[in-house]
Amino acid sequence: MTSYKTIPIARHLSENLALRDSARKLFKLVEELDEHDVVMDFAHTSSISRSFAHEYITQKKQSSKRIKEINVPLPVKKMFAAVNSPKNKPILRMTGLRTIKV
Repeated sequence: MTSYKTIPIARHLSENLALRDSARKLFKLVEELDEHDVVMDFAHTSSISRSFAHEYITQKKQSSKRIKEINVPLPVKKMFAAVNSPKNKPILRMTGLRTIKV
């Protein structure tokens, strides 16, 4: 039987997830756990900043743990999706006095 640890994020951090540093602290806690499987419980979170979401995703990719999210509110899901989605932004280059799309 696999043991896992559930982390209620709102209780450990805040209902409003805003700072990159908070995501780093969360994953420092995760890495110190004995359990390999970790469940991040987003119940009672009401907002998330783009910077927190980006840092969370970055830290999750670097983590040695297997991490799963539960109770993720729609605004948080949307922000994770926005951060994960590659943007097809044109690259602009300056040539003399003109800017051209590449």
